[in-house]
Parts: sequence; structure tokens; C-alpha cells
Amino acid sequence: APWAWSSRGQSSAGGVGLSRSVLLERSTCVLGASEEGGEESRERQVLASVETYAKRLEQACFAADPFWALVERSIPGLASDPDLERFRGFCHNLKNEPPGEIEIDRSSGREVLRQFTYPELPSPACFHHPSDFDWVAGTLSMPDFVAKAKEELGAVLAMTPLFDDDRPPSEDESDGTSWTQGGWYGSQYLPLRARQVEFQRTIQAMVSGEVPYSHRFVGIARQKAQSIGRTHSDHRNYVLSTLTGVDVPEGCGICVGGETRDLREGETLILDNTFPHHIFNHGERDRFVLIAEVWHPDLGPKERDAMRSLFALKDLYTLVHLQAAPWGFTDDVLESAISDGSILKMGFWR
Repeated sequence: APWAWSSRGQSSAGGVGLSRSVLLERSTCVLGASEEGGEESRERQVLASVETYAKRLEQACFAADPFWALVERSIPGLASDPDLERFRGFCHNLKNEPPGEIEIDRSSGREVLRQFTYPELPSPACFHHPSDFDWVAGTLSMPDFVAKAKEELGAVLAMTPLFDDDRPPSEDESDGTSWTQGGWYGSQYLPLRARQVEFQRTIQAMVSGEVPYSHRFVGIARQKAQSIGRTHSDHRNYVLSTLTGVDVPEGCGICVGGETRDLREGETLILDNTFPHHIFNHGERDRFVLIAEVWHPDLGPKERDAMRSLFALKDLYTLVHLQAAPWGFTDDVLESAISDGSILKMGFWR
């Protein structure tokens, strides 16, 4: 297969799987999170250092000629297929645009990273109507689907409780097998691919229902009762976010580009998260939603397939050449894939 690697870095699982706890510890050490300012200041620095370290891994891929040589060998028609012209422009941006530079639309407030801009996508709206997507009514908003997700979530919470929001992140609480802290107080996340066994029925339903989930986050997001999230943009114009209410009290919602929508259990919202947005939970209990970041509907089949391959190859390159665990994969999952050989199969990463 064109993505096959030499045996370098594959002979032992030890040292290959870099869990988020190790990433947290290493990034704190390498980037120098300070104790000054107390626990809250340290918490912010540690979270920022983890994010920075992950971005450095990402940029190490995009700056590496061997990575792009692998991409060229692995994606059919990359050099000449007219259906991939915009994708070639996206790859050009990944390789050549300065990391971290944000382009802001002054009229709408949209914020997009220049490096991650997919060319020539149509003008966006803050919210998309769920009826425009068959997989919403056919899967995400189906009562049976929501019931399965809620049941599996309950089982996971029994095995992996939420951590204390008032404590700074520690190595034990951020190891990729448990909930991880979001970018503001009260938010915790759990990627489905980190708990594939426990969320097996939810994942199978999304696959069989052809939900066009992307390489980015697909998982459970929890928001603490009586809390409001930080206003932010996710900066990538080639995906939309879906929020499906799994366990939602009254008084929950999201504000996107100045437009506010309520979150309700069993219903799905679809939004363009390049607009500044924030969530809120004015209810009396925690709120849980299933987030699936899906491909922008204007991307054609070949473009979606190329994007899946590109980011799958990035994860593979991160593991084998950079000796670090791609985000959302636990050490147990990676060690199992290394031992049975599936680590070199594109299907594992896609």
C-alpha cells in the first residue's frame, strides 16, 4: 500500500503511544507553565501549553516533505483531477500560509485561519436548517438514536466520572481515557473514538446513517449547570458543527454570530462555528450533547474522500514519525492497533 512504512517505530508499543497525560506533562515541562498566579493561572497555562504542543505536532507534519510525498502517493488524482482543484488549494494553504494567522470578516465577525482555509466555499450562514440534511432526521434526531447515546453515556459516566471542575487538570484526569477539560470553566469533552467499545451502538448508527463526520471532534460535550462558555471561533471553514441534545435541561442554548437558539433533548442544531459563538446552561443540572463536526455540504465526494485521507495520513505520520499519539486515541487503542497491524491500514485512521 502507498502508505506503508518501514518498521521504524513499530516494533514496540511502549514509547509510541503518547497519552494526553504525558502530553500534558511534557508540554508543561517544555513550554514552562509557571506556578505564578495560583492554581487558576497554572490551569490556564497548562491548558494553553497542551494546545500549543498539539499544534506544534500538527505543524511538524505540514512542514515535512516526506509527509506531503506520502499524501501525493496516497490520494488518486491529486495532481490533475479537476474535481480536486480546491483541495489542492487547501493543501497549498496548509504548506504555505503562516500558522496562527486569522482572517476576520469585519461585516460578519467570522474568523478563519488562513492556513486552514478551504478555497471558494459559498457564503455561510450562522445556522443551517436540519431539514436540509437527510442524515439529521434519519439518524441524529431519531428517538432510538438519542436513547442509545443516552444509555451509553450513562454507562460511561458510571465507569469514568466527570472530574472536579474546580481542580486544575492533572495527569490522572487528562489521560485520553477520561473526560478532558475544555477551554472554559464547566466544559468537559469525551471523544467517541477514545471509548469506542462503550459507544459502539452510537458509532455504528452514525456510520450506517451516513453522518458525514469529519476528522475533527465527534463526541460528548458536557456543560456545567449555571455556567456560560467563552465566546470563540473554531476557525475552520470546511466543517459545520452539529449539536444533538442527549441530556438537556431547560435553559440551555447557543449564541452564534448574535443569533441565539435553544438546545433541546432529541433535537439537532447545525451551525457554522467560524462565527464567534458561545454556549450557556442556565439549568439546574449538567447538559450533555453529542457534537459531530461534519464536512461542509459544498464539498464534493472526491473532496471529502481526499480530506479524510489527508488527515488520516497526518495522524499516522504523527504516530510513526513524530512518536506521539494523535488527539483522541488512547494508548490502549493504539497499542492494540500496533500489535494486530491495523495501525498501517487507512481504515483505522479514517
